[in-house]
Amino acid sequence: LDHVYKEISLKLEKRSVFEEKVLMDQYLLVKDLQSKIENAATDLNRIRHGKDVSGLIVDGDIVPLTEVFQQLVINKYLLKEQLYKIIWDESWYLLKLANERSEGKQKYLEQQYDKQREKFCQAMNDVFGIDKISW
Repeated sequence: LDHVYKEISLKLEKRSVFEEKVLMDQYLLVKDLQSKIENAATDLNRIRHGKDVSGLIVDGDIVPLTEVFQQLVINKYLLKEQLYKIIWDESWYLLKLANERSEGKQKYLEQQYDKQREKFCQAMNDVFGIDKISW
């Protein structure tokens, strides 16, 4: 009986270590994707205000957003659906905003992008419980 208990304990410990690793991988991926989106948003805003941002747009692609979409597809299995959708939508609204010339439509897209950013913060709390961590 003691042997069975030890075997079960070892399996649970291995599973726990695996789950911790997956959770950390998820967090690091989401953090990286969100950083790329925020940096792209900042750089696009610089361009709208007449600044030159080298390397942001290559052959019509917004490089950081292309990387975000690629990483979302590659890592879809790793992300919770809630975060996957929010990050995808954030990137999509930002891409649409970058290509929109109508000020009215730009304002709408900015509002939708901002809503996704708010949803992102809430999702981080829902998925990772960040708001429950105390120091």
